[in-house]
Amino acid sequence: MHDEVATMLRRVRLLETDDSGTQQTMRLRGLRGETLSGVVRAQYYGLSSVPPAGAEGVLLTLGGRTDRAMVLGVEDPGARPTGMQPGETALYGPDGTILKLLMQKVYLDAQGKDVEITNARKVTIRGSNEVVIGVADRFTRIRPHRIDLAVTAEDQEAPYRVATEGGPSNVVFARLD
Repeated sequence: MHDEVATMLRRVRLLETDDSGTQQTMRLRGLRGETLSGVVRAQYYGLSSVPPAGAEGVLLTLGGRTDRAMVLGVEDPGARPTGMQPGETALYGPDGTILKLLMQKVYLDAQGKDVEITNARKVTIRGSNEVVIGVADRFTRIRPHRIDLAVTAEDQEAPYRVATEGGPSNVVFARLD
């Protein structure tokens, strides 16, 4: 029985992925240079990815037959982020882009790429204490009962009240340089 189970699971290296059909299929290198084609990759519901060539996985064969094979757990050890704590999750790409769901915060590193939200009827950004929006070296800082415009640090307060038709604002402040 033990020998039969050993022939059912083995490590494989990804050569190529076909993501055009209803199921993703892979061409894999197995034992002693064997090549397997059209092997279905099992993926989690709600998440789809195309691992790069060279990624590794586990091949499951039913009764040791490669015509009934499925590849599981494919990952690229060189791209996988490390050092996370129990319960933390990361969604990552081969170029360093990463979205981490950490214990104390949600972290997104776009590696200098644009971040786009499309086809949203409404986009709401709501912080319980503070929201800071920045471009280059200028920030808008929003807190309950105070908005600071054009400040040069994320935690800075603007020195001047903004003038309105009703007089100087007690809520909106600006930096003028």
